Amino acid sequence: MVKMNFKTDKVNLNYSEDENGIQIDPDKVKQFIAMIGGFIGALYLALNASGIQVEWLNPQKLNAWMNVLNTGIPIVFVLYGIWKNTFILTNQSREQEKILKQSGKK
Repeated sequence: MVKMNFKTDKVNLNYSEDENGIQIDPDKVKQFIAMIGGFIGALYLALNASGIQVEWLNPQKLNAWMNVLNTGIPIVFVLYGIWKNTFILTNQSREQEKILKQSGKK
């Protein structure tokens, strides 16, 4: 079972129910995923250079999806920034805004 402790940002690959499982740093997980992605990209380029082509990966389809990603990712970042920097979503954040206004920090 994989457990994530959100307070400490530690991933616990715990194969039993006891709390003495293997601790893995989230940075290492990100690096591992990046290595897998890099390997898949290199494999695709090597197969393409060898003449083996995947028909559903044509340039028109890839360009369309790149356009979607190029517009969608900035929108996600902007929405996250708005959500993170506004104090209107929860009661706790409204109280925090009052405290910031009283102390002159906002």
